[in-house]
Amino acid sequence: MSLLNPILYMINAFRYGILGVSDIDVRVAFAIILLFIVALFGYSLWLPAAGTASAPDPARCRNATITAVRVACIRDRIVYL
Repeated sequence: MSLLNPILYMINAFRYGILGVSDIDVRVAFAIILLFIVALFGYSLWLPAAGTASAPDPARCRNATITAVRVACIRDRIVYL
């Protein structure tokens, strides 16, 4: 079960860098770390596309006086000048 933990591979790579000794082959550790990075990066790109947030109300954005609402409207690309 601990072999599924990416922290194990990071610690072993760090240990190899400092002491020159590792429990796991360093090439395998770097490959696993890279795999986790790619998987989590792909997941982070998928999250906004899978979101269920609705678009902001244009009337609320047009009459916005509160800074947080203006920022939300600009973030959602509804900009009224």
